[in-house]
Amino acid sequence: MNMRPDYRPIRRWHVVDDLRRFSGRSSHQQLDVTSVTGILRKRAAVEADLERDAAVVQSRGDGELLRLAEGATAQQVVTRYPLALLDSLRKTNGDRSADAQIQLRLAVVDGYSELTADGVLVGTAPVRAVRLVDSVLCRKALELAPPHCPLVVIVDHGVYTGVIQEQLVGSDPAEWVKVLVEDTAKGFEETAWLTVPGLGPDGTADLADRLSGPPSQHERDNRASGEPPPRDPSGSPPAPRPAASAEGGGNRRTADEPVAPDVPRPGGEPDDRRGTGRRPGWLPAVVVALIGAIGAILAAVLPSALSDDEAKSPAGESPSAAAPHTGSANPSGPGSAGVSPTGTSTESARRTWKEIADRNDGVPVFSSASGANAEGRNRIPLGTEVPVSCVAVNRSGMASVNAWYVIADGPWKGLYAPANTFANGDPVGEQGGTHTIDVAVPRCSET
Repeated sequence: MNMRPDYRPIRRWHVVDDLRRFSGRSSHQQLDVTSVTGILRKRAAVEADLERDAAVVQSRGDGELLRLAEGATAQQVVTRYPLALLDSLRKTNGDRSADAQIQLRLAVVDGYSELTADGVLVGTAPVRAVRLVDSVLCRKALELAPPHCPLVVIVDHGVYTGVIQEQLVGSDPAEWVKVLVEDTAKGFEETAWLTVPGLGPDGTADLADRLSGPPSQHERDNRASGEPPPRDPSGSPPAPRPAASAEGGGNRRTADEPVAPDVPRPGGEPDDRRGTGRRPGWLPAVVVALIGAIGAILAAVLPSALSDDEAKSPAGESPSAAAPHTGSANPSGPGSAGVSPTGTSTESARRTWKEIADRNDGVPVFSSASGANAEGRNRIPLGTEVPVSCVAVNRSGMASVNAWYVIADGPWKGLYAPANTFANGDPVGEQGGTHTIDVAVPRCSET
């Protein structure tokens, strides 16, 4: 179908896939796998309830770039579509010989793009998705995957922290591996997360260890951005690189995002897929014991010290400097009874986080997490800043809502607004962004 140009960047889900070992096949085999894969994509989209006919679809030779229509949800794109694709791949491969097996790499990005008058998608989101799916570590993960796992899924850091880490899409964070995607020729370096559906947590842990090893000759031959970092004759990993700037190269890090070298690199540096620090297996036993003793002392001393500091803090403030906003009281309006941030003290529970409405026709508000109407309450206009106290789980059944912000003060105090209709730290409007939720806002507890 003919698509009208956008004439402005718009925010949508973008999906890019690519076939493994396509160029090494004969012309007849290439025709076969491209035809079959096209059918598998359409079947998976139907099973995930994605409106493929309303999407922008562009061929990439042995792959495809898909910009989904408005209304596609994280649950559909991050969980249901990949699992449907995996199921179709398994069924198809069951009837095919070993050299005719179909394996796919899939990248998922939530961000901005623009369809030009020439029918071409341009913008940060499609570029990021292509670089993720073509990355060395994504290719290596599929190369290492067992035959019953013919799919690798890679997402950018914003998608992981916004929906997977928050467990809003039913995907286990323990089955994702943190990687560093690099393309030195393009000046691109970005943290991403990948998974091999069907591998399980134990298999994922093993995959993370293998990804952090040195690259094979096959990987070096296929590396788009040049040779991997050099290793000295002893086989020791290269020295850690300084952290990349948050500006330039298409990379934007958030304040809470760990930086290299705690991410697997093609050169074999240590990994930290869970964000818990380097493994201390190489430390002498006495040093480990000493660290444990110091930790025990700090555990005994710090709670009382922090309690003293909190007692001395002015009302509405917290001794912690981690949260960006403080001061407003907990919501007490309609639908807010029994809702408060989890794991917080009385003082820290009073803190709020300022979020900016980022929907052209205004952000709708509701009186409860079940999606009950807020009678007579106007929408929050585009660009309006509101204080929120916590994130509530979506119990409404509305597929377009990923989670709820509980509004802490102002005209909409005590009401619930969809988290994915706010900027969440990204530029408002047409400037681009990838975050569907602000990970700094704590989860609500229900009492």
